[in-house]
Amino acid sequence: MEKRVAKHRDRCQQYGFMPGTDEFARCVEKGVTTDEQRFHDAFNSEKVRCEEEYEGNKKTTECYKY
Repeated sequence: MEKRVAKHRDRCQQYGFMPGTDEFARCVEKGVTTDEQRFHDAFNSEKVRCEEEYEGNKKTTECYKY
């Protein structure tokens, strides 16, 4: 987490926001929040398809990501 915050602090300074200001804090917060949302979106968008096959009393399930 510290590395992500540091990355956004550097980026916000490059954008011209001054450390210690409310605008700088909002910039850093928005960057970290955006990173977290992108991670969750990517994780939740993975699709999985499962196929079940029966042979007598035996059930086999195979799942594939696509």
